[in-house]
Amino acid sequence: MPPQSRFEPQSRFEPQSRFEPQSRASEALPARPLRRITLRQRRDWGRAVSEAVMKAAWYSRNPRERFALRAVRAPERRFYTARDGWECPIYRVPPRHDAKGTPLLLAHDLGLSPDSFSILGEDSLVQAAHRAGFDVYLLAHRGDRGARAPNGARGYDFDDIVQYDIPAAIDRIRSISGHERLLWVGHGMGGQLLYAYLSTFGDALLGAAVSLCAAAAFPPLGRRARLAQWTAKGLPSAARLPTRAAHRILAPLAGAAAWGRMGEDLSGEVTRGMMAYTVEDLSGGMLRQAIRWRIAGELCDRDDRRSYITPLCGVTAPMLIVGAEGDQICSTAAAQAAVNALPIRNRRWMCLDERWGHLDVVAGRRAARELYPRLLTWLAAYQDRCAFFDDIAVA
Repeated sequence: MPPQSRFEPQSRFEPQSRFEPQSRASEALPARPLRRITLRQRRDWGRAVSEAVMKAAWYSRNPRERFALRAVRAPERRFYTARDGWECPIYRVPPRHDAKGTPLLLAHDLGLSPDSFSILGEDSLVQAAHRAGFDVYLLAHRGDRGARAPNGARGYDFDDIVQYDIPAAIDRIRSISGHERLLWVGHGMGGQLLYAYLSTFGDALLGAAVSLCAAAAFPPLGRRARLAQWTAKGLPSAARLPTRAAHRILAPLAGAAAWGRMGEDLSGEVTRGMMAYTVEDLSGGMLRQAIRWRIAGELCDRDDRRSYITPLCGVTAPMLIVGAEGDQICSTAAAQAAVNALPIRNRRWMCLDERWGHLDVVAGRRAARELYPRLLTWLAAYQDRCAFFDDIAVA
């Protein structure tokens, strides 16, 4: 057969020329795998959308007034691991280079987050303690949203935080700071955690402590409280009440008086900021144990077999107990019950007048001027009790 002419078309079995267009099949590119959206990204997007909705709802009604103050997070975040596997964050504001750097632990109230101590920005207790030269640590436990539960974890209550979280957090602070002891300021449940820790583990690792509006005794149950008692008993310990979402929804509608007598000295932007950014969900186990305290009449364990107040008679660390006559959550009598249990030589009582509510001691406009300097001056007098490990070894 004669050779094919160069002007004749090529056979379909011959390879295509490089100048001819490729087939559609050869043009198809491999499909890229879909990027998986993580749970953290979904939460971040949901948080951004909800914040945009809150601000839009507020500025549509109040275009000239600021919506809310937002706490500035601490520059360092560390984690500690409890003996039962829970991992919880602890936030640190390191001291100045020329400061003494005594570790100061701030423990927040029930239903609030560590940000409640820094909602006032430069006027907050966190910044006041930092300027005074302290090494500030903001406690977060398994009741906060930053905690990581182990596989198979169930519900928790107050006793679990005392038995597992607090000792692990204190050991973590001691390892970071290098100090043998630390100072403690507890607001509300943060002060109750202080009492329970001292009753359980003693005060060997505590230099001095301040309790702000923390109830140690409780009045008898009324009719409404009995109804709440039966309701709380039916809650599983692992259940969580969505108080955080509810407060975020109500924040654009809130004014300065939204907290009522709890915070009469709070400004409107601070009130909305606390509702939108510092409220945490409540667990069924925590509520059940809080009802148990009302039944027992004092701070106790979950089974009412052990009092957390009676053993305070053996505490040797200096203690400053602060109560407020205007506090509708913790009366002065409820706060003073801890004073009566402490030894006379190691206790001091400070009673604020009726202008102070439960939240005013951490977020009120007067706190930075009238309260924080007194607390930090009192704590500074006991910094020598919190020596470094090396100083103790030399001694």
